Amino acid sequence: MHEKRADFYLIFVMALAAIGSGYQLFWSDDRPAGERSGTPLASISSFNNTVKTKSGTRIAWRDASVKETLYGGDQIYTHDHSDVEISFSDKTKVSLLENSLFKITVENEKPTLDLKSGLIYIKFSNKKSNFKLKLGKRQIEINSKNAEVQISKEAGTAKILLVKGIHSKKWGFPKG
Repeated sequence: MHEKRADFYLIFVMALAAIGSGYQLFWSDDRPAGERSGTPLASISSFNNTVKTKSGTRIAWRDASVKETLYGGDQIYTHDHSDVEISFSDKTKVSLLENSLFKITVENEKPTLDLKSGLIYIKFSNKKSNFKLKLGKRQIEINSKNAEVQISKEAGTAKILLVKGIHSKKWGFPKG
């Protein structure tokens, strides 16, 4: 008799744990933008085909949406024949082209773009913009106004191309 009661409680507790885990895995970040912690860094202006986002606390990827707000720790992925345009508060636009992955973080109150793989195109606003870019273990700080920069990273090799304008960059290397 006591064994049946113990089995019932065990099944009940496991069911609650499964429901809680499912909630954490799939729905915990489906809150309105005002309820997310941190300062909004950017938003998705437009996208084509398959673009996925993942917040810093979320395990699962979800489909991107126009006007979706991005925070520190968020990641964006574009699939084959897909692209996304992201707008920052200073009007800088970042385009992430097909088969690309990057993460947005904040360091010293500056947006940091951590390009994991792929190709991004940055069109700086007419205000002086200041971004940090991580390419593996290297870190670059780009200061610019009205410039356009293309950055690619494939198989551990990164390339930076100034398409238009003038900019300054400061290279950072890992210490130690």
